[in-house]
Amino acid sequence: MDLRPFAEYSDSTLIDLCVDRDESAWRELVQRYSRLIYYTIKVRCGFKEDDAEEIYQKVFIKILDNLEKI
Repeated sequence: MDLRPFAEYSDSTLIDLCVDRDESAWRELVQRYSRLIYYTIKVRCGFKEDDAEEIYQKVFIKILDNLEKI
């Protein structure tokens, strides 16, 4: 068993753990990419705050639903 902090895991390792329903790995993956995804939606695409938050949530739902394909 690997005892490194999740922050040290590669994306592919985190995704494999997420596919196996590891909630801590999912939290790390979300934390790792939250700022980038939100910035892209809000600033780069120019959505208003409420719309950006809704889209942000939908993006992570799509990611979760498609982890095995990533």
